[in-house]
Amino acid sequence: MYTILSADVGGTKTLLQLSQLCNGKLDIIKSEKIPSGNFSTFTQLLQHFLNDFEVVDSACFAVAGPVKHYERYSESKITNLPWLINSAEIESQLQIKKVALINDFEAIGYAIEHLPEEDFLTIQQGTPQKNGIKAVIGAGTGLGQAILVHTGEHYKVLSTEGGHTDFAANSEIEFALFQYLKRDYSHVSYERVLSGQGIVNVFDFLLEKNNAQNDEAHREILQSNDRAAAISIAAGEKSNTLACETMSLFMKIYGAQAGNLALSCLANGGVYIAGGMAAKNLFAFDDKLFINTFNDKGRMQTLTQKMPVKIITNQNVGLIGATHFACR
Repeated sequence: MYTILSADVGGTKTLLQLSQLCNGKLDIIKSEKIPSGNFSTFTQLLQHFLNDFEVVDSACFAVAGPVKHYERYSESKITNLPWLINSAEIESQLQIKKVALINDFEAIGYAIEHLPEEDFLTIQQGTPQKNGIKAVIGAGTGLGQAILVHTGEHYKVLSTEGGHTDFAANSEIEFALFQYLKRDYSHVSYERVLSGQGIVNVFDFLLEKNNAQNDEAHREILQSNDRAAAISIAAGEKSNTLACETMSLFMKIYGAQAGNLALSCLANGGVYIAGGMAAKNLFAFDDKLFINTFNDKGRMQTLTQKMPVKIITNQNVGLIGATHFACR
């Protein structure tokens, strides 16, 4: 029997789970969601959660930030927190035999083969190739992208920084958006459009394009503390025309970049859309703008149409991935 500690570490909250692995069966002993800001260090948070639980064989922490891997340890500075997480220090301080740090988006990739079918919403059935390459893309705080390659026994996740590739316009309005963003950013990446801030960028572009900055109809969105959420809610309710236009343009570009990723790695095993932005805005996929631009690849259209495309709806996917990575 092995005891497994896992966590999905975010700037606002940390999800933790303690499990036991016996004869291939995983049983959850304890799980908890803890505000990250309540503790000055990550080790203190772990000590609080473990509460003198003595033996942990393996641990994996999915962290919201880049992970640096060295010969004997890994380290990560958590975005929006004064935490520097060092795997070797945690092994020593908490007497854990093995600690791994992985990026939170990498953890999503490791969860996919362990999720039940009800945790997916299929938007293109396709014809999946057994053990074929899979791709994951997710717009959230940033734009995450990863590739999954089957090694003969499991899938291995290859992290990428594909969200920072050059934004390529496919229409006159997208080119106008590019020119608008270029005024503020020396490098216009897909992340400048496909993220929470990206939604705001698109909305502000349309405000200027329509000379509507002072229109009373948009005051509530402009004064919101979370403008991206306000825009998506208004689009879902169809209560604001520019919000609807924003989400339509966003989804077209999202689908195009997902298709770019799929072609870049030949994702015959499927393309998976992750992140709360998709799961919380399922309405945005109803008009098929995403899947239409995903497949709008000219001579390669017949290839992308064979690729399954699914939305991951489970909001604990990062914790699930960290748990199974620790089990390995």
